[in-house]
Amino acid sequence: QLAAYAHGTLYDIENDVRVDTPDICKTHGLIIHLPAGQGTCTLYLVDLVAGYAAAELANQIRDVRKEAKGWLRRAPAPCQRCSDTWAPTTTAYWGQRLCADCAKECAAWYDDHGNWPAKPGDDHLEKASKGLLTRLNAAKDHAGLPPGWRWPLDVPRFKDGGPATWEQVKAVEAATILFEAFAQMEFEAALPDDPFAGPPVPFGMTHKQRIKR
Repeated sequence: QLAAYAHGTLYDIENDVRVDTPDICKTHGLIIHLPAGQGTCTLYLVDLVAGYAAAELANQIRDVRKEAKGWLRRAPAPCQRCSDTWAPTTTAYWGQRLCADCAKECAAWYDDHGNWPAKPGDDHLEKASKGLLTRLNAAKDHAGLPPGWRWPLDVPRFKDGGPATWEQVKAVEAATILFEAFAQMEFEAALPDDPFAGPPVPFGMTHKQRIKR
């Protein structure tokens, strides 16, 4: 921390500019230890060269931790129709794994049964994400950020593309509900657990029932 200070430049908060920084020793620093109520003072000499190397290493570790989120992924499933083995797969339809040897037959079978997962153009993720973004912005405009509120872990933010799976959509919905509760906004119909179950059933309330949380 002291090494980072030594290599930094002063900042004028009011004018939002960097200002001239006096010469600071970048090899050694001093820590002044003044225990409360003991009447003693101890000076500790700090190696800022090693400290700055440690700070750079900490940044590298942080970057690696971010990258490591993409190192783990679910192992490919076997073909869902013809085999229980780990056969080579193809993506005849988005999100669906099929054996390369029987992809056409599997595609026809799934089309007949009408239970395919989402295909490009279904835009159910986009529609749900857009609705949640609108609700979050409304809650923020109404009451500001709640104390301690955090974006769901491992879920892309809207500026980075937004939720990529329905599970991530539901995680954002849960965070949105907490946000709306803090802002004392009205309940919204919950998104279905199954994204292909259709839109939520609308419900109405009389004027007297429209109360804040």
